[in-house]
Amino acid sequence: MNENLIPFNELTEEEQRKLAQKGGQKSGEVRKAKKTMKQMLDYLLEKEIKTNKGDMSTLEAIMVSMIAKASKGDVRATEFIRDTIGQKPNEKVVGELSIKQALVEFGDGTSQSNDTNEV
Repeated sequence: MNENLIPFNELTEEEQRKLAQKGGQKSGEVRKAKKTMKQMLDYLLEKEIKTNKGDMSTLEAIMVSMIAKASKGDVRATEFIRDTIGQKPNEKVVGELSIKQALVEFGDGTSQSNDTNEV
């Protein structure tokens, strides 16, 4: 561990406040950069481009490309299309079992049965 590091709780209130303020400022900068990147991506996806299939938006070109890959058997492209149109299979957990409940219900796997009728 670095010897120059001082635990946060050992700093004075003013030092803690300054560090917290720096963290908040940095967080704001990162949030702003992400927003800018999202805006840029939105712009680029809407931008018209020329393709061998004619003029279309970048997003349309991507979708045409994914459909072409899926039709050639690309499973990941097929899954992408399925998920994008909202037909992704649900992966919901209906209920939860505690470890204790599971051991009671299914056994702990350590008991050895001498009963020959059990499979």
